[in-house]
Amino acid sequence: MGADMILACCEMPGDYKAAKPLLLKRIKELDKAKVEALISEHYILESLIEDMLDDFEDKVTEGDLWEVNNLRAKKEKEVVSKTLEEALDYLFDGRYNRDTAEMQIRGVWFSFSGGLSWGDDPTESFHYISLIDDSGITDNLQDELETQA
Repeated sequence: MGADMILACCEMPGDYKAAKPLLLKRIKELDKAKVEALISEHYILESLIEDMLDDFEDKVTEGDLWEVNNLRAKKEKEVVSKTLEEALDYLFDGRYNRDTAEMQIRGVWFSFSGGLSWGDDPTESFHYISLIDDSGITDNLQDELETQA
């Protein structure tokens, strides 16, 4: 059994600083079904959630006890939101990533990363790009920014 070539891409903002408020709004608006789909597709998120819940058990407040039925969903949303924000900053906040490429297709910029995989992510950026693409937060971003202007 050999390695397979895999590639991830997502639409990227032309001006990240200008687009960031809209991106954060889109993250905040992710519904429970989308959050659950992201967790089931990205095993790293599940691991982060389990770690957070293990740490959280020692720090439960009285207010948290009133929301015990919704606690896991609340923490899942926190982890997904934080990871998406981290991914956006990692990829688009002006740093140079050697494991990504950018390409403009029909006036829209995309970020790509990939490589050979034996079942794991071939690059660090691959996971972030795949997560952003699966979340849909950058879909048609430029169109929406242009209509707001």
